[in-house]
Order: sequence, then structure tokens, then C-alpha cells
Amino acid sequence: MSTRAAHRRGESGSTLVECTFVLLPLLALIFLTMDTAWAMFARASLQHAAREGVRYAVTATPLSGSCMNASIRTVVQKNSFGFVTAATAPTYVTVTYADPKTLAVVTGAASTSGGNVVQISIKGVSVRSFGPIWRNSTPLSLGANAADVMESSPTGPPCV
Repeated sequence: MSTRAAHRRGESGSTLVECTFVLLPLLALIFLTMDTAWAMFARASLQHAAREGVRYAVTATPLSGSCMNASIRTVVQKNSFGFVTAATAPTYVTVTYADPKTLAVVTGAASTSGGNVVQISIKGVSVRSFGPIWRNSTPLSLGANAADVMESSPTGPPCV
């Protein structure tokens, strides 16, 4: 037998081993990139939903047959790309009205008056990763906030 044939027979499994050494870290890096992008997308989606909710609240036009807070939660839910559902919106979405001078919380019919600050907070939204890259199966808990000054409503303040 020639030395060349003996050398080839000794390296017959090395290609598979080398492929494994390269492929496993590469796949881990790809999944890490996907998980990071997924978390960033979820956070950006929640921030977008909070901003749209504040934008809607500032115009002071509740949906027909609904009060202002329920309308805001509906708008946030529709703009959250599925991260906030209709069932979880009352739990995750908090709407707070404050006096612009003292920042004291305002409740009741005066809360939606023009000039008050409306703040929408989304808290506790769970986002799971694609794989165990973070070494933990516990989902991330994400949230977002947005606030703005409300305009006066031409039809008077809507129900809260």
C-alpha cells in the first residue's frame, strides 16, 4: 500500500469533525443575532404602540360607544404587532393623567381636560427567545412609556 493511500485512510473522518467545529459556533452566532433582533423588534413595537396611544389620547376623540381609557388601550393593542392582545391590554397598559404644573395625578371627569399630561405605560410584556442562547428559559419582560399634553376637546371631555 502506498503512503498516500494510508494517509487518506487516517483522515477520513476529519472533514466531519472540522465541519462540526465550525458549524456549531456559527449556528450559535446566527441564533444569538436572531434573538437580539427579536428583542429589539419587540421593544420598538411596544414603544411605537405607546406613542400611537398617546397620539390618539391627545386628539381626545374616543371610539364610538367607548370611554377614553378603553379606546386608548384598543389603539395600543392594535399598534403593538401582537405583543399586547385584547385580553392582556388591561393588565399591561396603564393610562395616567397628570396636572401639568404639579404633575399630581388627576382622576375623574377632569382628567381628560385640555392641558393635562397623559402618560401611557406598557409594562410586563413577556418575550421568549428562539433558543437557549441566553442560557435561561425565562422570558424577557419588556415595557415602554410615552407622554404628551392633551388638547381641549371641542365636544367636551369624554368619559374616562
